[in-house]
Amino acid sequence: MATSSDVVLAEVLEFNDFGAVLSRIKQYEIASHSKFVSYVLEKSFGDDIDEITKKVPTSKIYFEHGVSRDALKRGITIEFTGIPFVFSGRKLLTCHKGPDLNKTQKEKYQRQKEMEIVCFYITT
Repeated sequence: MATSSDVVLAEVLEFNDFGAVLSRIKQYEIASHSKFVSYVLEKSFGDDIDEITKKVPTSKIYFEHGVSRDALKRGITIEFTGIPFVFSGRKLLTCHKGPDLNKTQKEKYQRQKEMEIVCFYITT
């Protein structure tokens, strides 16, 4: 039986291109009757390789990743394979059936809207 102190490691899959990633996500959506929506999309995500190499300093070219504090930020470990890589951008997906991630923002907007209605009735 798992306790709250147990760590569950996610399966890491390796793909040769982004099309294969999208295909795998689509297969999972069909199998699980769910739909993933974009939660975070960095500006540089999907840039051309020439654009990436112009922006990335040589100190940001990796051969492995996951032994430093930076791994905690990115949340992944990539073992040494002899092939250099860069992090070109990030896109986080979340399930549309998951918890409401904009709940606080929606509540704030609702309070603002109610305040406008009250002000409108008071001034007329």
